[in-house]
Amino acid sequence: MITATGTSGLVEGQQNFKFDGVNSFISSYSGGSISSNTTLITIPESSGNSGFFDYYVSDGSTGRAGTVIGIWNGSSSQYTDYSTPDIGGSTTGISFTVTADGSNVTLNAVVTSGTWTVKVGSRIIF
Repeated sequence: MITATGTSGLVEGQQNFKFDGVNSFISSYSGGSISSNTTLITIPESSGNSGFFDYYVSDGSTGRAGTVIGIWNGSSSQYTDYSTPDIGGSTTGISFTVTADGSNVTLNAVVTSGTWTVKVGSRIIF
């Protein structure tokens, strides 16, 4: 969501936007470099039933962009990752999982090698 600031030519993006009128929920991660398994996004399971986690990963010379699609119900979850072909080399050193524990849903980065810059934007479906 973008908000006008009142200053000509300046707008402000709203962080972690949630709108219950149409049941939208947006969260993001841009926490810098990671080199070990990391929880990127945690949302209350009651916030929705499924989600799209759009991401970008790079180690400085290789990169990829994609979307992890997840669905959850109680403590069960399923997910799949659709992504671009790697650019500049292989990005097999990082992958993602979606987990649910009955209270929260998490998007996790699984790092098997390298140091990665990760950026994620999510859309939760109710």
